[in-house]
Amino acid sequence: MTRDSSDLRASSRRALATAHGVHVGMSLFLAWRISDRNFADALSEFELTPRQYSVLLSLAADQPLSQTELVDRVGLDRSGMGRQIDDLEQRGLVERHRNEVDRRAHAVNLTDLGRARFKAADAAVQRTMAEVYGVLSEEELQVLDRLLTRIVEQR
Repeated sequence: MTRDSSDLRASSRRALATAHGVHVGMSLFLAWRISDRNFADALSEFELTPRQYSVLLSLAADQPLSQTELVDRVGLDRSGMGRQIDDLEQRGLVERHRNEVDRRAHAVNLTDLGRARFKAADAAVQRTMAEVYGVLSEEELQVLDRLLTRIVEQR
């Protein structure tokens, strides 16, 4: 095999991988749009955004959390998290108080209303996501989850 044919094969493999990658990327984007739209629609009944739901989800799993811990878990910047907490607090879904260990920090908790709203919204989200991803078997969902997690973790 000559150097030219080796280079040509490598170039062809790269072009194929790029073309395939573009196709996969578009498929991921379209699947995300479908999932995101259905997710937002399910939450609208509860007057929640996906970001607010993610804050409530984090608090339902483990509370109290500081605003900094919420930033890390949800992936919002500090000012964005502050706006979400302000809005949720004004609506009576969370409460914020000084952290007893670190007086500079605020601890955030779900209120009873917030817990009830989250529970109802979560049930709607679970039903909606079951419809969206119901075309996949449990095994396929596990494989998809592992693959997407690997992509996310490498970045």
